[in-house]
Amino acid sequence: MAADRFVDRILANITYWRSKVELQTDPSPVGLRAERENIRRAIVYGLAQPETWNQAAELLLALDYFIEQSGEWASWQAQLQVALEQCGDRRPALKVRLLNLSGRCYRRGRDLQAALNTHRQEEALALQHGLDAHLPQTQLSFGTLYWRERDYEQAQKYAEEALNGFLEGGAGERQMGGVYALLGLVAYGRGRYQESIPCHEKALGHFRKTPLIRLQARSLINLALAQEGTGETDAAARTYLEARRLLENTCFELEKTRLELSYGTLLFNTNRLAEAEEAYLRARSPALNQSDNLYFQALAANNLGNVYLQQGRLGEAELILRQSLVLWDRAHAHVQRLNSVGTLARVLAQQGQLAEAVLYHKEAIEGLEAMPDDAWARQLLEDFRTDSDLLSAEAAKQGQAGKRPVQETPAAL
Repeated sequence: MAADRFVDRILANITYWRSKVELQTDPSPVGLRAERENIRRAIVYGLAQPETWNQAAELLLALDYFIEQSGEWASWQAQLQVALEQCGDRRPALKVRLLNLSGRCYRRGRDLQAALNTHRQEEALALQHGLDAHLPQTQLSFGTLYWRERDYEQAQKYAEEALNGFLEGGAGERQMGGVYALLGLVAYGRGRYQESIPCHEKALGHFRKTPLIRLQARSLINLALAQEGTGETDAAARTYLEARRLLENTCFELEKTRLELSYGTLLFNTNRLAEAEEAYLRARSPALNQSDNLYFQALAANNLGNVYLQQGRLGEAELILRQSLVLWDRAHAHVQRLNSVGTLARVLAQQGQLAEAVLYHKEAIEGLEAMPDDAWARQLLEDFRTDSDLLSAEAAKQGQAGKRPVQETPAAL
């Protein structure tokens, strides 16, 4: 029958793409990216048929790593929602995996409330059906989400629970690397840079036992940030160089963006402003601008604004910092926005726009005072409190530059 042949063709197409995904040593080569619309079409047709929806959902899950680094989380989320609807209550073990991937896509797209709700559904379903082996992955996702929200106490709690679960269940290298990376990021967020280093070294050790180049490079970037935090700038520069070599001949454009943003901060902090500007401009690549990664878009704009401020290019600094505020709002990144607000106040003060500068300065101070447990917020608050002289008319006339802005860093899982 024609209907049977149609279903057979759909199944054959899904099987073909599943084999292509599983053949990849690192599942994100240029070939897969170029074929992503064909893969998506196979999933869409597969999810629409009762005979093939299950295989289509499994293909979607097999693309987990590719989807994560694609920067196209909203478009893949559409297929995830169809798969979840098709799954219903029939396959709880499949559904918890789909919910986990959906929650992570929401988190990467900065819809943090949707991510939290999705992971709560995932946890409840796993508990209801006794899927204990899945719970450490859920806990890791919760921990990452709370880290993103800068709730380090909750992030630490879930990370430790995930670690214990992974150790008891004999987790794979990717899971172990992920949980040690999270522990390192939590320590870094609390300003415990020396404590962060061994965590990232452990994460790197686990990822090096896999073919996942992107995660190896990301661990190196996180390690370099921690090294710089302890004052080991030479060691950090060497670590960045190692990450650059890993990424050089890959298509991981967003990871290259992360590298440029992080390395640019080291250059900025060592007063190599022209080189820092070049790094931040490289970060603002077409791949970044075409992605859903609003956080990196905002961070690149903010960091360029800091460079322009230090170089006395005040008109350019004002323009790009105002752009960063819009992007931070869209990314729901409150602390980062306050950083840009405080820096913009400095720019406006030096341009003699004191009334507006005072308003922005007050907004930054009051917002940061409400976050006493955040190490970076405390650092920003201390920095911005030194700006009272800058906000006087005399300081504006004299063109005082104030203290060097404090850069945010794109540490991430």
